[in-house]
Amino acid sequence: MLPKGVGVLYAKRKRLIEWQRQIELLHIFVNP
Repeated sequence: MLPKGVGVLYAKRKRLIEWQRQIELLHIFVNP
């Protein structure tokens, strides 16, 4: 069982990576 803090950090990191991927896709879409 992971400590609560680690789980929160992991969730935030995962969300950040997803955000960056979305932004990258958006840039590719806007600037072909």
